[in-house]
Amino acid sequence: MGKLNSITIAAAFFMLVLASCHTAKNATHIASHPSKNPKFIDHVTIGGKGSNNIQMHVIQGKHDYKGSDGTIVITKKERVELQEKYAEKVGIPDKKIQNLSLYTFINQWYGVPYQLGGTDKDGIDCSGFAQRLYAEVYGIDLVRTAYEQFEQCKSIRNSDKLREGYLVFFGTKKRITHVGVYLGNNHFVHASTSEGVTISSLDDPYWQSRYAGGGKIVGAEE
Repeated sequence: MGKLNSITIAAAFFMLVLASCHTAKNATHIASHPSKNPKFIDHVTIGGKGSNNIQMHVIQGKHDYKGSDGTIVITKKERVELQEKYAEKVGIPDKKIQNLSLYTFINQWYGVPYQLGGTDKDGIDCSGFAQRLYAEVYGIDLVRTAYEQFEQCKSIRNSDKLREGYLVFFGTKKRITHVGVYLGNNHFVHASTSEGVTISSLDDPYWQSRYAGGGKIVGAEE
């Protein structure tokens, strides 16, 4: 009888361990796959004073690192190099490159090849790039496709009203086919099918003829 009880207890323990492993595996699977229906966060300012950008500090040291509070830290030399590089690409004075978290993100992704459906540095598509940029720079979850992102925005047809961080959309009369993130001076960053992640101009005849308007996050404050 004692032997039977030992076997029963052992069997119960084995089933408990098995169930725990299965639960842990499921939990890991769920955590690695975000919601299929992410939503915009209301009352978030994109660009300008009061922006909800992830904070970045500039230090005098030789190496960049993450501070104890998780903020990104770059050296003064790296800041200057970043400003000079992207001021030239956007066609604005160096001092106007102030959103260091945005341009550091762009710098890390610049030149990554285009891949339809891609979401990482092996290859990424236009809406995937916009989604990752918003998540990592602004802490905002965007929906996945360019059309869905267009539907979630307040449309801004006049390019004079675009601000840094607004989405810009392109397509035909029937559908939205491409999305980028506005930087300033009529320039935007996006994942191009021919060049990968790059910076282009709305004044380029190709993009000008396909421009469908800008997009401001629903509920965002000016």
